[in-house]
Amino acid sequence: MPDTLLRLTKPLRSSDEGLPLANGLLGALVWGDGRPLNISLDRTDLWDLRDVPEFHAADYRWADVVEKHCAGAHDELIARLEQPYYRPGPTKIPAGRIELAIDGAFFAEATLDPALPIGLVELGDSRVQVLVHATRRVGMIRVEGHPCQFRLRPPAFGGKPDDWVPPAGFDASHADVWELGYAPPTHYNGATSEAFVQHGHGDFMFAVYLEWRPSGTGTLAAWSIATSSDGPDPLTLACEHVSTALASDDVEWLDEHLKWWSDYWSAVRVTLPDASAPLSAGDAQAAFEAMLEGEVGDDTIRDFLLAMSLRDETAVEIAAAITAIRARMIPVAAPDGAIDVCGTGGDMSNSVNVSTAVAIVVAACGVPVAKHGNRAASSQAGGADTLEALGLDLGRASATAQATLADLGIAFLFAQK
Repeated sequence: MPDTLLRLTKPLRSSDEGLPLANGLLGALVWGDGRPLNISLDRTDLWDLRDVPEFHAADYRWADVVEKHCAGAHDELIARLEQPYYRPGPTKIPAGRIELAIDGAFFAEATLDPALPIGLVELGDSRVQVLVHATRRVGMIRVEGHPCQFRLRPPAFGGKPDDWVPPAGFDASHADVWELGYAPPTHYNGATSEAFVQHGHGDFMFAVYLEWRPSGTGTLAAWSIATSSDGPDPLTLACEHVSTALASDDVEWLDEHLKWWSDYWSAVRVTLPDASAPLSAGDAQAAFEAMLEGEVGDDTIRDFLLAMSLRDETAVEIAAAITAIRARMIPVAAPDGAIDVCGTGGDMSNSVNVSTAVAIVVAACGVPVAKHGNRAASSQAGGADTLEALGLDLGRASATAQATLADLGIAFLFAQK
C-alpha cells in the first residue's frame, strides 16, 4: 500500500492542479481556494464522436501526401491534414462542476492519501472530504463545520456566457465547449438537489444529478453521471445511483470503498523474493531492479540484503546485481590511457581519504583519471564529500563527466549516479 501523502499548502488555482479522484468510469478534480471550492466532474465515455470526412477521403494516403509535397501543393496539404484538428470535434467533453460555498471558508491545506483515496480540504474551521466511490457510480462529498451551499454548473455548451472571463488557469469544467454548437442543457432545481440533461452530437446525451442532506454535524452530498449508453433516461438512472448511495449506511459504503482499495494495493504492491535461499538469475535481477527503481522501502531492502549475506551471495546473484546496475549507468567514453583511482572506502579501517588527492596529482602528471567515488560509508568523509566541500557540484559533475575528462584530463564519477 503506498505510503506517500500528497499535501498542498497553497490554493489549487485551476482544475489541472486539482486533487485527482476516479474509479475507472467517473472522475473528479478538487480545486479552488474555498471561495468556492470546485469539484470538476468527468466520465470516461463523454465524447463528441462526430465524423471527420477528410479521414475517409480516397486521397488520404501517405502516397498522396508525398505527391502533393513534391508538387509544391503545401496549402492543399495543410487544408487536408491540419485543418480538421482546428474544429471543435471530435473531442472529449466535460461534465461540468460542483461549486461548494462555505461560510467563512479560507484555504489552509489539501491532502490526498492514495491508499484510500480520499481528498481532504481544510478550509479554516470547515473541512471537506471528497471521494469517487470505488464500486458504485457515485461521488461523495462530506462537509463538516460551517453551513454550505451547493451549486451544479453545467458546461456552457449552449453558447459563450455574456459574463465569461478566461480563467487564470486551465478549467477542465468548461474550456471553449460552446463551439460544439449544442443546445443549452435542461436544468432542474429542487430544494436539496440540482440536475441537468445535455444533448450532445447525434443521439448522445448525458445527465448529471447532485443531491445533499444533513448528516450528523455536517452535510453529505452525492453526485452521479449517466449517459444514453446506460439507458434511454439518463437522468432517472443518475438519480437512482445517488438516492441509493444516500440511503445506504455511511459506514457501509465507506467500508466498501476502503476494502476495494485495500485489496487493490495488496494485489499490485512490489515485494522482494525470500533471499534466505539462493535465487534464480531472473528473480535476483528483478529484485535488484525494484530496489534501484525505488519501488520498495529501505527496511525491505535491508532485510533482503541481510538474508542474502547471512548465507553468502551466489555468483548468479552478484551477476544479476551487476546487470541491473550497469543497465542504469551513465556511460562515459574515456581517452586512451585513462585510469581509475580506487580508495579503501567502506572497509571500516578509518584510513585517511587519500585516493582523491592521488587522483588530482596523477592527472596533474598528465595521466587522464576517471575517479569513481561516493559519500562516506565508514569514515567521516568519502571522495564525494571531499570534492563537494571543495566546491564541486556533484550533479553537474556527473552530467559533464565525459567532456571534463576529455578537456581537463580528470573527472569525478559519482557512484550514486
